[in-house]
Amino acid sequence: ARTQLEDGLRVDVGEVKLGPGAELAGIVLDEHDSPIANATVTASLFRQPGANDGTNENGRGRGDGEGGGRRGRGGPPGANEFGRGGDRQTATTHTDAKGRFLLDRVPAAELSISVRHERFVDAKQEPIDPRQQPRVEMRMAHRPAVVGTVVDAATGEPVELFGIRWRREPGGEFRRGAQMLGGRLQEMLTDPARAEEAQRFQDLATQFDAQLRRAQDDRRARLGGAGIVPGSTPKPTTHANGSFRLEDIEPGEFVLDVDAPGYVKVAGGPFQVGTEAVSAPLVVRVERGSALRGKVVSSHTGQSVAGARVTLALPEVQGGDFGAIDGLAGMMRGQRGQGGGPGGGGPFGARGGREVLAQARTDRDGRFELPTLRAGTYSLTIRAEGFPEFRDPELMIGANPGETVLRIDPGAHLFGTVIGLEPGTRATLELSHIENRDRRTVRVDEETHEYSVEGLAAGGWTIQIVGEGDRGSFRQRLGALLGANNGAAPDVVVAAGSEQRHDIDASLAQPAVVEGQVFRNGSPGSGLEVRLVAEIAGAATEATESPFGRMGRGGGRMLRANVGGADGRYRIDSVPPGAYRLEVWERGGGGGRGQGGGGGPRMRSDKALSQMSIEVRKGQSTTFNLTVATGLVHLAVNRSDGTAITRVTVSFALAGEAGELPPEQWSKLVSFRSVSVRGGDVDLGEIPAGIWSYAVTANGAQPLRGTLSVTAGGASRIDGSLAPATENTAANGGR
Repeated sequence: ARTQLEDGLRVDVGEVKLGPGAELAGIVLDEHDSPIANATVTASLFRQPGANDGTNENGRGRGDGEGGGRRGRGGPPGANEFGRGGDRQTATTHTDAKGRFLLDRVPAAELSISVRHERFVDAKQEPIDPRQQPRVEMRMAHRPAVVGTVVDAATGEPVELFGIRWRREPGGEFRRGAQMLGGRLQEMLTDPARAEEAQRFQDLATQFDAQLRRAQDDRRARLGGAGIVPGSTPKPTTHANGSFRLEDIEPGEFVLDVDAPGYVKVAGGPFQVGTEAVSAPLVVRVERGSALRGKVVSSHTGQSVAGARVTLALPEVQGGDFGAIDGLAGMMRGQRGQGGGPGGGGPFGARGGREVLAQARTDRDGRFELPTLRAGTYSLTIRAEGFPEFRDPELMIGANPGETVLRIDPGAHLFGTVIGLEPGTRATLELSHIENRDRRTVRVDEETHEYSVEGLAAGGWTIQIVGEGDRGSFRQRLGALLGANNGAAPDVVVAAGSEQRHDIDASLAQPAVVEGQVFRNGSPGSGLEVRLVAEIAGAATEATESPFGRMGRGGGRMLRANVGGADGRYRIDSVPPGAYRLEVWERGGGGGRGQGGGGGPRMRSDKALSQMSIEVRKGQSTTFNLTVATGLVHLAVNRSDGTAITRVTVSFALAGEAGELPPEQWSKLVSFRSVSVRGGDVDLGEIPAGIWSYAVTANGAQPLRGTLSVTAGGASRIDGSLAPATENTAANGGR
């Protein structure tokens, strides 16, 4: 049972009854009847096959050095903690020197007992009822050993000097992604209102496999072996005839990371190992490559740049349109339209782009050397103090590259004074490059109000000032784009290597206040939210704190305030000057009258209840009163065959817009909204006044369609009986 406690209140929880517990003792032995000490024993409630018990397999990690595997602790810390960790009810203990263990205070019910040890294959017994079987014997087999040889890929001759380490094959990420996609698709297919979305999702999914295979083939061509970036390895040591033996390998798929001097580091595999004592001999092939050596110098002075970080990464997959992967990733995040972007790829990691292969720092002479790599095209990045970030997305490394001289432009030095700051104000400047998305943050000196920032890339920058005054933790926005411009034009333009003074008048960026009242059906509104969304790029700056949220350039984010009090008032402070769209939404995106988006049904819609365009002027407080006309809709339907209704989806579209379109095509309409509820007799919440077409769908039933008149402040009903689905209805996705 759960009880909500509040300060100053005394709560009588009544009688609490405790069920009888049990004890379970046992011993853990290996295949030779020898006890296994320090094994982790975990008991959990037994679930029938196919039931989701919320547990997962923890601690499957990378090999620990040559010949060793490493895993997590194998369970929650402490012992005998049944009932802790929410729904994850487990009890954990460890075996003693004689392999014995005791689990006390476990439920008197069927249990699942699992055992883990870093040198043995995981073991499990289920179901175990401690009331009938108070003692259990667990047996574990030693993990297998892997043997093999490292050879030169060109000659087949053994390579004797190398470091090697095993780790789990990371391809499970792709399999989990595919399972997630399948689950999401099934969810969509059961909702006729999402038929169009489901079709697009299915079309993308049919392309997913081919695109993913193409991406993996490209990675294998770039990286060799398993086509994944190699992991860390022990220091290279001599192996006679190139032979190796790794002990205690966890059964399943794995890769072997091999680093041999003079060869390209590779993640060989993937390989498969079972529970046999020793695997069949494996072969890992390594290729000769080229080590990129070079020098970083200033393009203006020719002087060496010391301490620069040189990073080499995979470039974008050439000629690869990964729209399906990106689109699916976006839809998995609940977005409409194509998701992802440059270097994206969502949870599938298929596009490459920013996977780091090698890094090095330049010495005092500006020289660096990167590990041996395959000849080909790479993405190069250089970061150095006093210089803007240098990028070469298509650096070609040949078979014998020799020494490469990399010339980077020096950054500009921008400095000045912030004029007009109030006494006691601590201010920060946030600079954003208008083309390459570079961002810089610099603190303004509290006494002199001066600032200085170096290493700016040439081009235009916008500047934002954020102040923190004497009102405690309240962050006061002093403005957005400083100066007179309110568009995409920069506040300052700098040249490479220049020294430039730029004084800032904080008084030119005075924030505004937007306030007013919201009336719903002629009365002060409640359960509503007011949002302020920028209508043009530059009307607000990116990622700036405000009392009510974060404001983004181009309308990506918004300011918002709840409508509160008996008079329906709202107030939004710290608003940058510019053009906005003032919108009224149900609080939390849904909810009926007075629910505030709480526990009632939520109307699924990305449409505001009401909106208007406004202009906000600097330093002014402007009043905008808003009117919303909505009506409550009640659902009262049953099944004609008398069976119970468990879940119903009701879709709406304005009748004038829906016309003769079938409900499965409404989702693309401007007025479309829908809600899913349990049972057939329930309030659906409020929707704007008007004449609406509706469709009621339920599993195993034919859709119920009709027209509904919703009046301001009124209550409308959807009554009807759902007939059983015909074979044609089921085939067409009706419910």
